[in-house]
Amino acid sequence: MIKKIDARNQAKAYRSNLGNRDAEYFSLKICNTFMSMEEYREADVLYMYKSVNNEVDVDYIVQRALESGKTVALPRVCKNQILFYKITDDSDLMYGYMGIPEPPANPYNLVDVRDGLIIVPGLAFDTNCCRAGYGGGFYDRFLAAHPELIKVGVAYDAQIFDELSVEEHDIKVDMVITENRVLYQPVDL
Repeated sequence: MIKKIDARNQAKAYRSNLGNRDAEYFSLKICNTFMSMEEYREADVLYMYKSVNNEVDVDYIVQRALESGKTVALPRVCKNQILFYKITDDSDLMYGYMGIPEPPANPYNLVDVRDGLIIVPGLAFDTNCCRAGYGGGFYDRFLAAHPELIKVGVAYDAQIFDELSVEEHDIKVDMVITENRVLYQPVDL
């Protein structure tokens, strides 16, 4: 079992050393796998993120989803939580919390979260779909409040560990997609 802090540090080091060409290739493989899944095809609403620091780039999914008429929402940090705002493109995003591109806080575009599919960023995941984020707890709090969402983690395969040490408040994702495999949360019998 690896401690979250150690997994985070290893994942950060991997991403910072990953070349742009490999990152683009792996990201495209991950995006194509995601878009080939039934969960994506059936979803009307996608809750996405804008990648920073060499995270898996999901812009390809955002563009294809918008072109196909799906609702796409991006997070904005407001106080100690994230709220999702509908976008029609990414031309009006501005740098927000931690330098992450965010949509403007237009109340008309605030999404009333009911159901859909959320792609959850993370620094590290394990083979049981446990997740280690950046440590702020924003996604854990959001996901705890919205258990109806289908939760999909995306990561490079080198960010997957056998077992992360997790805490009670850590929310698992339903599946993790890498450039090499798709991991599903084990079903308790």
